[in-house]
Amino acid sequence: MSRKSQEDIFLSVEGDKWFERNLESSEVDLEKRISHDRVILCFETLNIIPQNVLEIGCSDGWRLEGLRKKYNCKCSGIDPSLKAINHGKSTYQNIELKISTADDLPYQENRFDTVIIGFCLYLCDREKLFKIAYEVDRVLRNNGNLFI
Repeated sequence: MSRKSQEDIFLSVEGDKWFERNLESSEVDLEKRISHDRVILCFETLNIIPQNVLEIGCSDGWRLEGLRKKYNCKCSGIDPSLKAINHGKSTYQNIELKISTADDLPYQENRFDTVIIGFCLYLCDREKLFKIAYEVDRVLRNNGNLFI
């Protein structure tokens, strides 16, 4: 009997289910959500002004939209949920969103000065964690910022 990987499960069904379960809470006032977001607060506390941000596990991209508005930076995000990405593309037209997983980032080397790994590593297959670390390092510029 073949066992489906965590990635296969999340890509096929669970990613969309997670997004559907959390959609209502994500539609609260965006400004309020951004003002209470710990990742965005870290940017302020550390005085980091990003220019080109990637968020891995971005859902519909709400955090990226907050960063884009606050810092006028380029923002890209990946998520395995088709529903989350489609919702984000229709809601936040000024950010680039793609369906992908952390172990195969569809971006060129050294593209981003900031990478955010959203609350998603617990969903990744353990045998892919080193590949994920490699991919993040590949797309993150030298002396860039990594938020986990």
